[in-house]
Amino acid sequence: MKDLAEMLEEQLSEAAVEVKDPKSLHRYIYLLTSNYVEQNIHDRQYSELSGSIKEMLASMQEGFRRVDERFEAQQKQMDERFAAQETHFNSLQKQIDVRFEAIQTQLCDKL
Repeated sequence: MKDLAEMLEEQLSEAAVEVKDPKSLHRYIYLLTSNYVEQNIHDRQYSELSGSIKEMLASMQEGFRRVDERFEAQQKQMDERFAAQETHFNSLQKQIDVRFEAIQTQLCDKL
């Protein structure tokens, strides 16, 4: 910032304008360059913040994707368990039906 201010002050005082008050020129250059530097700092901080927000958003999206995958895997596992239990219960029901029919035929034969 000092180099820029000195260069502007030198150029303005030597050739560009007629300087009546060097202190006034110095204050003008200081205000001009300080605003410029503050704007650069602001722009840099904004860019860093924007980049951080983008990284955080990407991280959150990745986390949500992993959670969705985990839920889908758990749902698939539960569906498979349910299907296995249903098959088992159907098998048991058939065995009970066969035994019941056998007992009924025995009772009918005795009567």
